[in-house]
Amino acid sequence: APNYDPAKDASLITYPTTGTITGFNGLTDIDKYIHIVSVDRATNVSSVKTIQVRDLVQKFRITEKYQYQDADGNFHDLQAPKTVEVNRETNYSQLAPAQADNWEIVSYMVDNGSEIKQDTATINNVTDHHTVTFIYKKAVSTVHVRQVILTAEPSLVEPSSGYIDFLQQDTLMHTKANSGTKEDLAFTPIKLEMLTGYYTYQISPIIPEYYQYKGYLVTDNSHTTGVTVEDGTLPVLDFKVKKEYWVTIYLEPITTTPKPYSWIYQAGKFGQIQ
Repeated sequence: APNYDPAKDASLITYPTTGTITGFNGLTDIDKYIHIVSVDRATNVSSVKTIQVRDLVQKFRITEKYQYQDADGNFHDLQAPKTVEVNRETNYSQLAPAQADNWEIVSYMVDNGSEIKQDTATINNVTDHHTVTFIYKKAVSTVHVRQVILTAEPSLVEPSSGYIDFLQQDTLMHTKANSGTKEDLAFTPIKLEMLTGYYTYQISPIIPEYYQYKGYLVTDNSHTTGVTVEDGTLPVLDFKVKKEYWVTIYLEPITTTPKPYSWIYQAGKFGQIQ
């Protein structure tokens, strides 16, 4: 066989066999195909080789959204979405991040799939771009409330229960709480649902006859140290950040000579929303 010297033999030509195709977008063109043929110097054409763009992508993008659903079924962002890159054919796993303002995770869904009632989103063997939506709801909050009678009057019937209304927007809930004269009186826990977009509750006691509203004390725990508000206002609790309060409502007698049989204090259906 003849010996060729590439450096000396002018008839020997080396052809490049590697090509570069530009202009593809790994996010929007992932489902497109590339069709490749080769042609030699004798114009012989090879068979067509087809490759999908996704088979060439080595990293995939996961877009994470953090949303809540309103009463009409519409989704709203709690924070701006973010993206993470995941290597091809590896597993994605992400715990739903905590949200401010007392939101709690309910579920997640991948793309437009069904909701999965877990707090950690997983996608096995990632070979595509995905959108993961973490779905939150407003956490149930708790108010520990009691009614304390200041300066007990022996001639008056001392209420053993306090009847207190909780108002949020147009929703009114009647509740029943412990009432008495002792400062160590136990609190009654009340569970409150949060309406979407409304995070405050106003507390309004129902005042029994021959008593008057004196003020209130709100604390972050069961300790009763704090400043009592005595300006005639009612307590308004903000649950944007906190999810638990302890509230003491203070009443005091307004007479020492009540009329016989005139004290009316009817019990109703409490713990119900109107």
